[in-house]
Amino acid sequence: MLLKKYYFYNFKKKKMKHIKYYIAFCLLAFIPFVGLAQNPVFSLPTGLQMTVGETIDVQLSVDTDLSPHNVLAYTFAVSYNSNLLQVKNVQYDAKLQNFSNVANTQQAGKVKLSGAATSKIEGNGTLITLTFEALAAGNAPLSFIVAECVLNEGAPTASYQNGNVLIANKPTIKVSPNTSFLAVGQTAQCSVSGNVTNPVTWGVTNSLVASVSGTGLVTALAHGSTKIFAVDAAGLRDTTDGVFNVTAVRLSIPTNMEQWQGWEITVPVNTTDFSSLNIVSGQFRLTYNANVLQFLGVDKAGTLLENVSVSAGETIGGTLNFAFASAQPLGASSAELIKLRFQVLHNATSGTGLNFSNVIFNEDIVAVTDNGYFTPKKLPVLSISPASASLVAGDSLLFAASNGNPPYTWTISDSRVAKIRPNGWLIGYEGGTTDLTVTDAVGATKTISNIIVSDMRMYFSADTLEQVETITYTDCFTDSIPIGRPAISAIEGEISVSNSNVKILDIETDSTFTAGWQKVITRINDQRIKFYLTGATPFREKGIAFRLKTELLPAFKEYHRADVRFHNTQANEGTPDVKFIDGIIEGKIFTEQDKTICLGESTGVLTVPDAEGKTISRWRIRVRRPVPTEWITINNTTATYTHTPDKLGEWEYVAEINGVLTKVVNILVKTIPDVTGVIRGDTVFCNVPQVLRYVVQRRPAATEYRWNYTGSGVILHTNQNILDLEITSEVTPGNLEMRTANFCGESEQKLVLELKPTIQPASFNFDNEKPYYNLDTIAFTDTSVGALAWEWSVIPASGVLFVDETTANSQHPKVQFTETGNFTIKLKTTNSCRVDSFMQTVVVHPFKNGELLVDKNADCFGSTFRVELTQSTGVVAVWQIKPEDAAEWVDLDMPPTTVINYTPQTAGKYYLRAKLAGDRGYSGVISITMYPMVDTSITNTKNVLTAVAENATYQWLDCDNNMEPIEGATNRIFTATEKGNYAVEVTQNDCKAISECVAVTDVGINNPFADKMQLYPNPTEGEIILNTGAKYADLIVKITNMQGQLISLFAFNNQQIIKLNVQAPAGMYILTVISKDKKTDLKFVKK
Repeated sequence: MLLKKYYFYNFKKKKMKHIKYYIAFCLLAFIPFVGLAQNPVFSLPTGLQMTVGETIDVQLSVDTDLSPHNVLAYTFAVSYNSNLLQVKNVQYDAKLQNFSNVANTQQAGKVKLSGAATSKIEGNGTLITLTFEALAAGNAPLSFIVAECVLNEGAPTASYQNGNVLIANKPTIKVSPNTSFLAVGQTAQCSVSGNVTNPVTWGVTNSLVASVSGTGLVTALAHGSTKIFAVDAAGLRDTTDGVFNVTAVRLSIPTNMEQWQGWEITVPVNTTDFSSLNIVSGQFRLTYNANVLQFLGVDKAGTLLENVSVSAGETIGGTLNFAFASAQPLGASSAELIKLRFQVLHNATSGTGLNFSNVIFNEDIVAVTDNGYFTPKKLPVLSISPASASLVAGDSLLFAASNGNPPYTWTISDSRVAKIRPNGWLIGYEGGTTDLTVTDAVGATKTISNIIVSDMRMYFSADTLEQVETITYTDCFTDSIPIGRPAISAIEGEISVSNSNVKILDIETDSTFTAGWQKVITRINDQRIKFYLTGATPFREKGIAFRLKTELLPAFKEYHRADVRFHNTQANEGTPDVKFIDGIIEGKIFTEQDKTICLGESTGVLTVPDAEGKTISRWRIRVRRPVPTEWITINNTTATYTHTPDKLGEWEYVAEINGVLTKVVNILVKTIPDVTGVIRGDTVFCNVPQVLRYVVQRRPAATEYRWNYTGSGVILHTNQNILDLEITSEVTPGNLEMRTANFCGESEQKLVLELKPTIQPASFNFDNEKPYYNLDTIAFTDTSVGALAWEWSVIPASGVLFVDETTANSQHPKVQFTETGNFTIKLKTTNSCRVDSFMQTVVVHPFKNGELLVDKNADCFGSTFRVELTQSTGVVAVWQIKPEDAAEWVDLDMPPTTVINYTPQTAGKYYLRAKLAGDRGYSGVISITMYPMVDTSITNTKNVLTAVAENATYQWLDCDNNMEPIEGATNRIFTATEKGNYAVEVTQNDCKAISECVAVTDVGINNPFADKMQLYPNPTEGEIILNTGAKYADLIVKITNMQGQLISLFAFNNQQIIKLNVQAPAGMYILTVISKDKKTDLKFVKK
């Protein structure tokens, strides 16, 4: 033992000596390496990217091995943008697992990390991992606070590299519009924007209020509110912040209204069927341009407010306040809430909106409003042709209107001066002035002012022929003076001639109406005189008033012309009103052979005077007037010539004698005048003493107008083409006749006008062969003759409305009867004869809307229902249908017959009614139910078959045994005990259907994985629960449709109860559950 100790001591002594030398050597060798060790660099990563709402791990790392630095303690401080990032966690690498680590994250925007240990940090790489959550988008710097970063107590020193994180906004989708206000039946198109991954699934939070299609079209269904949401294929979802409010009340005014300036217009305020809301009161304000429309009142007839108290009036121009209150809730009898009557102002040129505001019903129900728009139709600018006129009593002139809307109505301001016919014929009656006005069908007017009508003419002929180189006496003719006008006893004025080779000498009165009158002549010059004639023997007949004495100087040759003109001339100081008409003097050589013949007669033998011993080389002939023709050369060298003229007018015959053309004769050719045209004047007149005037158009060839009346009790005062018919006693009906005559004879034809003297009684008619019902409109036609004013009345007056812009003073009114009973219709007319009345009775029967009969109230899908309208007095306009959960009725595309056979296209409960023609309302309502098609789907799990249809009766069938029923297999679930093909007969609502055959092939095969699975509820309305029976790692669940298309795919870990939301249309789907090598399929039905 001692030896051991000794030996150990000596060994230890020697060993220590060697160790000392070894340590010294190592220290000497290590010193230069320590001095050369690289200072560590600590860094935070740069360019990191993340999305708002996500978390990210940020590694604080060192680039060199810290072992040589003997780091036993550390402190790091890092700053960050607290608006963009938030520290969520701090994790330490294994290098620091023996350290006492402290992380101070209390100060926003700064994290301070420290730690100490008895053993040093070894290695390089990640030391600490900071987990940040992104709060907002932006560039977030991660910066070391170098002044607060230290290793040990300051050695070794280190450098620091900062980092940053780029934060992007989180992918979102946005549904727009965000809110809306709709009426039942209205739609709104929604869209989705943002980081959308198609396809997008749409939905509503309240399916009773609205629905949304696969394209985002929202349809309002019922009163209430809902939100709209969208989910894209990536799972992004957005739900509107605002709500879509739906109301059953919608007010609208048409936007295409037009009416003529100055007319009235009825503006309907239309509404939807809100009968289910129990509305008893309401109000709205309507604004419009007061320079376009002026409010007149309301028309309640046929509207929802027909029997309701209303208040309506303009507070200021262009603002209308309307309100109503009813004792009973409003029904659905009309599509019009009220009708508003406006006057279109005459000077309205621009359109105006009719805009709703302050709309409220029952003090808490708001309404969707569709504003209207009205455009005034500018009245056309009419034209009248001719644009002016001057006539003589008895003359007529046809006026024509253009640029307007026929028919035109003509009126004159003074019917004593002239009369106007409906076709625009103006007939002058007596001297004076009158205005002529035409009005078209829409109220546009045009007036010609100061049409002058003279009582008579005093004129020089327009074709007076006077012998050249002589003293001539040119006749001044006068018409007869109309009855009621004074005879002429004075004429004064001036007369001039336009040719200096004609000299005015005097006025001759011998053998004229002014014979014996005092005469004062003042010569102004050789071609103009001023004259004054007055006498004690006034005249009123047609004839020659006086003659103008002139000298045709030698320079005034044959065919030379001179105008004879009146200036400032009047008779009796203006009464009667005489139209003085200028004439023409034309030079002419007269012969002793001049004569007048009728067309078709021979001239007889024409002889050249004093022809003996003279040479006649030819004859020449032509028509001189009214229109000169070319000369015709006749190769006749004798002194005589016979000719039968073939044209009317004055013919000239000349012979060339010894080389000089010499006038032989003037022949005037006339014919019997025609009687074209009509007699213008009153055909119906009062049988009282009066004077009526009748006129015909003047005929140039007529020298006489022969009038006759076949009745009695009248005196005829004729004045050529004018007849004054004086009624002296009771006139008997007869014909007024007129023929024309002249030198050649009397016209064979005559004009005839039937005269009907009458007392003009009142009368009217209507279609009394057909039955009438309440709300029918009857057109009454006035058949009175000569009525000037009409006054209609109905007894009793209640339940009677004048419609279609007619009134009680219209000539042909239209009356609507809203009540039943016997009504007396009375017409009182006022005419030029008297006031008269006439009455008839109208019987108005109760209208029966009728009831509907249906052959059955419910049947299986695909069945046809026979519906018949009975007990109705109306006619079907259109059949209408409304699904049970719908708000509005829609028209059926079926013939409007009293019997229809209707097959609904989808299952459900429906209401049917007939809309009657003529705004008669609707028939009674019946309901029919089309049961859904029986669901024969079967789910097959191993050998267990389950009928999908619930609440039914079942009978399972053996497909391999001629579809024989399987005894006792009458439950919804059938467990097959042997392989084979099976089907089920399902009965619901007395409707039977058999499923397809399903093959069972795995009888006896045990699948514990599938057996544990439970899926419920089945069928489902959207949410379905899967109970896997145990927890499985890495469980995959997918949903496919029956065509194998993927609907949804999910992954779960250690979760037994799984809730799934099926975003898919109604139908059958397959849910597949997979866990590693285990798999099963489950079928379910989405309603």
